[in-house]
Amino acid sequence: MPVRMDSLQAFARHKLAGLNALHLRRTPVVTVRHDGLWVTRNGARLLSFSCNDYLGLTHHPAVKLAAAAAIEAHGTGAGAARLITGDHPPLEALEAALADLKATEAACVFGSGFLAAIGTIPAVVGSGDLILLDALAHACLHSGAKLSGATLVSFAHNDPADLARKLAAHRAQAHRALVITEGVFSMDGDLAPLDAISAACQAHEAWLMIDDAHAVGVIGGGAGSGAAFPTAKIDLAMGTLSKALASYGGYVCGGAEIIALLKTRARASVFTTALPPTCAAAALAAIEVIRAEPARVASVVGGGRVAAPRRHGGGSRPDGRGAPARWSRGGARCGEGLRGCRRVGGAHRMVGVRVGRPAACARRHGGCCGGRRAQPARPRCRARRWPRLHRRRALMRYVVAGAAGFIGSHLCERLLEQGHEVVGVDSFVTGSPTNLEMALAHPHFSFVEHDVREPLRIQGDVHRVLN
Repeated sequence: MPVRMDSLQAFARHKLAGLNALHLRRTPVVTVRHDGLWVTRNGARLLSFSCNDYLGLTHHPAVKLAAAAAIEAHGTGAGAARLITGDHPPLEALEAALADLKATEAACVFGSGFLAAIGTIPAVVGSGDLILLDALAHACLHSGAKLSGATLVSFAHNDPADLARKLAAHRAQAHRALVITEGVFSMDGDLAPLDAISAACQAHEAWLMIDDAHAVGVIGGGAGSGAAFPTAKIDLAMGTLSKALASYGGYVCGGAEIIALLKTRARASVFTTALPPTCAAAALAAIEVIRAEPARVASVVGGGRVAAPRRHGGGSRPDGRGAPARWSRGGARCGEGLRGCRRVGGAHRMVGVRVGRPAACARRHGGCCGGRRAQPARPRCRARRWPRLHRRRALMRYVVAGAAGFIGSHLCERLLEQGHEVVGVDSFVTGSPTNLEMALAHPHFSFVEHDVREPLRIQGDVHRVLN
């Protein structure tokens, strides 16, 4: 009897083979977090740059104690959807604290930030309405916009003038209009110019919704983008409990009536189990720490530095002086992005360790990479000319694993722009020439071809290149 082929498994096998060929397959790696800074992965102790625990509150004694006390008092789960079993006390207290933190009338807590987006947007707009979405907005906002059935129009990243033009062109044909952006963008760390965006919304009778996931606990004294831009009228402010608030879950803050509508009509809240008591209690304790320890919040922004304006408009500074600010992740310094590039990755998505020592090496590693394989000719970079400063002196030596990927390649470019020497490591070079074009054109960049899942084998070749 012939063996029946499992079509689903065959489909998955074919898709995975395609991802493998493009080096786009991703696999979670078991990683033990110790204190918010240090992790253990594959037996190696590493300094983590990939965590969203901006204030280190996941290991704060008060936060852990509150989570444990909530389990003891209320159990491990909520039991059912909140409209069925009701709200447990930590959930009610958390919503009040979130509304107070964001200076709004009310708040609605969801099971995650993604659920908050895909639950809120379809509950506010639908067929016959208009959504204008920042081109670099998070995937959850795109998903929520598509689920709504409204007409979706993108506007140039952090460009209020382009937003105004799109509103003028499309607003008259729509019943309602919703503009969606982020307060602080996770990839670049730049701030949306919410004052100018809000003015464009008010001029065209559009509502403004922001995703403040990366701003709460970081700017505005911990309150987020609304506090940093007090003149902006923000109708809906969503966010997550899983970053600076050291827990898990999502929320939306706004006026009392719109929040009441979400609690009864947002499908991502109505048809799912409520947030567990321990998550609500931990986030509530984190908010109390943010209120009680302003120096902890100030230390995050204090580690960043202001970047020069980018050609495409860039972000904004909360002081209203116009130059965009790019804030750091977890207090590490963050350099200028590529001024002519709208999609700039960030160092915060990598886990790695700085190697080597301060160097003043300006060698061109054009011959070989550790004796394994000839390095390909560097293509001529037409996007921009590297500053002469970086041709003279390298400040530090860095190794970037996964350098040929989207985020890894932009991390290389960021480090090179700061004047550092960079060795990129990946399992291919030619598969993504556009990703590495600018880095390969730089005299302080070298490439080692290796499978990034084999760190011990990489070490020898990297040191041969560095030395």
